[in-house]
Order: sequence, then C-alpha cells, then structure tokens
Amino acid sequence: AVLDGGGIFNYGSSASSATLVVENGAFYSNRTPQNGGAIYNAGIAMIRDGASFEHNWAANGGAIYNHAAAQNLDAFLALGNGVQIYNNRAIGTDLTSGRGGGIYNAEFATLSINGAIITYNTSLKE
Repeated sequence: AVLDGGGIFNYGSSASSATLVVENGAFYSNRTPQNGGAIYNAGIAMIRDGASFEHNWAANGGAIYNHAAAQNLDAFLALGNGVQIYNNRAIGTDLTSGRGGGIYNAEFATLSINGAIITYNTSLKE
C-alpha cells in the first residue's frame, strides 16, 4: 500500500509525467505516516491563488513532499502568490525522518516560490 500523500499522491514516471494544478484549494488536517501530509509530488505541481495548507503532518514534508524518484525524472513544485503553508509538522518516525515541517524538497527535485507565505511549521530535524 502507498502511504505517501495524505491528501494527494501525484506521481509521474519516465514514460509519462503527472501534472497537478491547485487554485484556491484548502488542505487541512491531512496526515500520513510517511511523506507528504497533504501532497506527495513526484511530477509537476503548480499551487497558486490563495491555496492553503494548515495542520497537516507526515514523517517528512508535513504539508508537501517534492521528490524526483530518480535523477532522470522531473519533479517540479511551484508555489505562487497567496499560497499559505502554516502550522504543519514533520513528526519523524525513525532516526532519518522528521525533516521539512512545511515542505521537504528532495534530491533532484526543483522548488520555485513566488509570493508564498510559509510560517510556523515545525520539524524534528534540521
């Protein structure tokens, strides 16, 4: 069973990409024992126009986990004006997790932030 992405699991592959667009959406109190309390992204995700993420939690990436499954696969996350990522938690379930209270941007993944507000998120590790 896939335990990533408490709200949305967006996953592309080398054969085809997955695209997610969120406008004015609200992600509240989603959770998962692994990665991405609200969204797990291994594709292209554009979040804009006042979308909000609040009180989500996961082992890594309390609100969003952005992950390129391999170096040759694209993972792109863009956060636009008015997006709020507030009071999310990376809870950690072992010695290697607990990172990215608001967002965890993994190796080979790209993150673009333009006018988003990211505040009061907590993680167990740096």
